[in-house]
Amino acid sequence: THADGSVAGDTVATQQMVAGTDGVVQFRNVPLDSLLAVVGTHYQKTVVFVDEEPRTLRFSIEWNEPEPLADFLATVNEFDGLRLTDERDTIFVESVASEEEEDEP
Repeated sequence: THADGSVAGDTVATQQMVAGTDGVVQFRNVPLDSLLAVVGTHYQKTVVFVDEEPRTLRFSIEWNEPEPLADFLATVNEFDGLRLTDERDTIFVESVASEEEEDEP
């Protein structure tokens, strides 16, 4: 059994979203496109994937609904290879080379 509750050999990963009464939503093993659909709706933003690669990345992360969108995006942007930006009424999602790859000649 893995930490997320799935069992070795499972073909479908367990995913869940749990909303607390304090405005904190816990995403567990949720694809980025599903996570951002919830967050985007809350902030009245359209989500656009510049490329398809990040769409299926799975996240386990907490989101505090009352916090500004910029704070949540900054947290997600800490993950290597991913950049989320907020421009007007749209959240753009794109893959980026990691800093190590960019430093190579």
